[in-house]
Amino acid sequence: MSGDAMEPAAADGRAREAADATAAEGPLGEAAADDAAARELAEHNALADVFDDVRAQSAQSALVEPTRWPEIGLVPGHLDAEEFEMLVYEYLEDERAAVDLSVFDFSEV
Repeated sequence: MSGDAMEPAAADGRAREAADATAAEGPLGEAAADDAAARELAEHNALADVFDDVRAQSAQSALVEPTRWPEIGLVPGHLDAEEFEMLVYEYLEDERAAVDLSVFDFSEV
């Protein structure tokens, strides 16, 4: 059996272990996990909205100004404007690094 075929089962096992650990922590652990998941989802949605806004501004040849993001409601409630701006930049850096690495052929290493 290939490693690829075993990967989903391993992921399911890790997810089950994480769920068991959270359940063992009790209601507070579950609440913290729910809160972290809600924050992650809010950040994901806010990033998608920001990039939609960036595309719209670019289509109008307008300067993209992160200072308008709080004014138009794009900053998630658990972050301030500066934290969110840094999150956007970190996301862009991570994506650029992933693209930069994708040009290399590691199959012969």
